[in-house]
This record gives sequence, C-alpha cells and structure tokens, in this order.
Amino acid sequence: MILGRTRAVVNKILCDLDRLLYVTYIAVQTVFLLVYGFRIFCNLERLFYLVLYSILCVATLIALILHVAFKGKKRERAHARVMIRIAKYFVNASLLVVVVVELVLFGGTEIDRILAGVSVSSLFLQFVLEIVRVAMKQYTDLLVTAWTMD
Repeated sequence: MILGRTRAVVNKILCDLDRLLYVTYIAVQTVFLLVYGFRIFCNLERLFYLVLYSILCVATLIALILHVAFKGKKRERAHARVMIRIAKYFVNASLLVVVVVELVLFGGTEIDRILAGVSVSSLFLQFVLEIVRVAMKQYTDLLVTAWTMD
C-alpha cells in the first residue's frame, strides 16, 4: 500500500510537470508569435524577409494548433507529438537564426535586441523544462519497473 501512495505522488509530480511544460509552451509560442508579428511589420519593405517570417509564422501556428489538438492523446498519437515537438524547435530556432542574421546585416533597434533576447531565453527555458520532463519520466518508469519486480 505504501508503494501505491508513493507511485501516486510520483505520478502527481509528473502530471504537474507536464502541466507546467504545457503552460510554458503556450507562453513561449505566444512570445514567438508576437516576435513574428513585429518582424513582419518591420520588414514590409523587404520582400524576402517578409515572406520568410510569414512562412515561419504559419508553421508556428500549425504546430501550436496540432500541439493543442493532440494534448489529450497519449499513446495513439505519441509519434505525431514527437514530430510536432521536433518541428516546433526547428521553426523556433530558424526564427532566431533569421533574426540574428538580419540584426547583423541591417542593424536593429533596442526593441529588436530585446525581443531577440526574450525569444532566446524563452526557447532555452522551454528546452530545459522539456529535458527535465523527459528525465523525470524515464526515472519514474525505471522506478515503477523496479517496484513491480520486487
């Protein structure tokens, strides 16, 4: 019975960590969408950057919608959720690369630099929380396996 309570506490910790990661994901994507909007507005004269930011913005919106749609699906959509995560990190990293290249080539205002810093910080925070969640999940699975074998 004690192990059952311990397992319940561990599952509650994982559930809370998943909830924190979900809220962080929504917050980070909101920051990135604001950055996209700002970058699109600032690049109305530069067609290449306007199209590039628009494509990245649409990709971010699609990843956000799919992530929210697959939120409750655990087992049957696990592969799709992993692919969405990979795509989301790729798109967000692409935005940061484009912003840095644009800042180096054309310079930028203080707002540009602040938004780039906030974007990098939020993506880093999300990435660290994702690693913590995966590590906690793996160690919890290992702990549960050890309990069942004892």
